[in-house]
Amino acid sequence: FKQVNDSLGHKAGDELLTIIAERLTNKLRQEDTVARLGGDEFVIMIDEVTSVEDISILVSEISNVIDLPIKLSSQTVSVSSSIGIAMFPGDGSNSEELLKNADIAMYHAKKKGRSNFQLFTQKMDELVKGRLELENQLKKAHKAKIFENYYQPIFNTDTNKIEGFEILMRWPTAAGMIPPDKFIPVSEELGFIEQMTLDAFKRAMPVLHTMRKSGFKGYLSVNLSAKHFDNQTSIDQIILLLKQHHIPVDATTPSEKGPTVPST
Repeated sequence: FKQVNDSLGHKAGDELLTIIAERLTNKLRQEDTVARLGGDEFVIMIDEVTSVEDISILVSEISNVIDLPIKLSSQTVSVSSSIGIAMFPGDGSNSEELLKNADIAMYHAKKKGRSNFQLFTQKMDELVKGRLELENQLKKAHKAKIFENYYQPIFNTDTNKIEGFEILMRWPTAAGMIPPDKFIPVSEELGFIEQMTLDAFKRAMPVLHTMRKSGFKGYLSVNLSAKHFDNQTSIDQIILLLKQHHIPVDATTPSEKGPTVPST
């Protein structure tokens, strides 16, 4: 929907919404309700659902109807849907609960890919609440800068020597370490990963400086997020930080080079 608005204009976007609304209305019974919540979100209320199987069949048909190409002016566009389903009374005793839980199910459907639908489950609600709690904890941890660096040796089996260290970002809490595979994706989505990586470099510089004074000629390896390559400024900040600490970034041999930054 955003792409249509951006490329063809808001008039085309409004026309697209009108066509989708008509398709939904024509697919349902007269006693059913179709409403637009805002943006490209619609809500459908269906009375007297007899079984989950029946609603699943209907939702699949709705998805297929939405998927049909739409002609707007001189362009033909294709859109897809993500549908979340909440059923009364098991998934909510009032409209507010039903809408909230249908919304949760919709976001799970989005994660599954295009033209998908999901029925709400209690586990989804638990996952959403857990995710929200993790986001709040991460925001506080980032603001307080409580992340730590661990340094994993990179061992050369040919020379039997340590050639470098990989910087591993760790998040200590009172309940123990939170695994990076849990907090790194969230930090990327929240837009924190670039600053968190720069902070990791800042913590590493005194360590590397001390090691080099002691005769260490190896390097540091750091995993970068794809977000860094979307924003050249974040790469420039890292390079500037290295230069400020007189750490080479373009040497030709492992024993001479500074931190390496393989992307992940």
